[in-house]
Amino acid sequence: MRNVVRYILLIANLAFVVLLLISAAIRLFHNEPPWIFELVSLGYPYYMGISIAFMFFWIVMRKWWYVLLLLATMALSSAPFFDTFGFGSSRKIQETDDTMTVLTFNVNAFNYMGWSERGFVQGEFFDFVKQSQPDVVCLQEFHYDKKEKYQLIDSLQSIGLRYWKTHQIHSIKNRYFYGTVVFSRYPIVDYGTLTYPNSGNSSQWVDIVRNADTLRVYNNHLESYRLQSQNFETIEQVASGQEFEVAEVKNVLQKMIVAMQKRNTQAIILRKSLHECPYRMIVCGDFNAPAYSFIYHTIQEEHNLHDAFIETSKGVGGTYHWKFLSKRIDFILTHPDFMPVSCKVPNLIISDHYPVLAKLVVND
Repeated sequence: MRNVVRYILLIANLAFVVLLLISAAIRLFHNEPPWIFELVSLGYPYYMGISIAFMFFWIVMRKWWYVLLLLATMALSSAPFFDTFGFGSSRKIQETDDTMTVLTFNVNAFNYMGWSERGFVQGEFFDFVKQSQPDVVCLQEFHYDKKEKYQLIDSLQSIGLRYWKTHQIHSIKNRYFYGTVVFSRYPIVDYGTLTYPNSGNSSQWVDIVRNADTLRVYNNHLESYRLQSQNFETIEQVASGQEFEVAEVKNVLQKMIVAMQKRNTQAIILRKSLHECPYRMIVCGDFNAPAYSFIYHTIQEEHNLHDAFIETSKGVGGTYHWKFLSKRIDFILTHPDFMPVSCKVPNLIISDHYPVLAKLVVND
């Protein structure tokens, strides 16, 4: 009986070895990977955690060949681990260092507490910005309506964020718009948009002039899963072992696969723009994908961008809050000439995302 249990554990262990290797193999693709790779890779942190538990079990059992197998597997799949979990700390800087603070935030149309509370939510956001004093602010799912009492754009301009450009996805002329927006303390001298096929999502870029130097800031909102409350309920049922409708699970999987395929295409388009960019860049926004995804890797590898959170912070740094393990899907990536000094994920609960705030030293 003991041998039977051991063989079952070994088979289970080998299954997680395969899943771990598939997850790591996503980085070998330069073009869009098969959707199954992207779907499997979503479980990467769990595969790694379970594999570590198995390794300690086999150590206790003195099964050294199994331990070596796991060590080799974890070594081969370690790259996404160090993009997922931060082991850094804030850097000390000199008074003479030239710094710039950048904020990115998916504000969920300021609708987290319901449409009637939009004024309150925008006021909370403004207070946060006023206290944080960012130099560049990248917002996704931005909502603006001239008929509302609280006018956030005027408030942000009053504290020095005088320059702004928006990409309007939905709009009513001279009254309302919804989309992405960049606010800046520095003059914006050029701007553009990356539109994506068969998608309402997009990326925008602005060129800012700072100390006679032109920098490009990308504000991205890549494809989301577009899950509804019923879909989240199905996920919870599956995760907790409750009864579920097979048709509902298929519906969730179909939405996820479609979103992954669209995001992969979007990441490749964005990578091309980064490659052609004549300036040093800062890449911000809601990628709707974690750091162990094809999307993150294909964007980050262009120019070997630095991840502000990974370099200066510890832990997972989850930016999307829900009932399950929080994932880091919002990022501030910088050109190697910029040195991240600190990066925080403030616990500001006015959206389904948390903001990301990074201070950078800008080297001339």
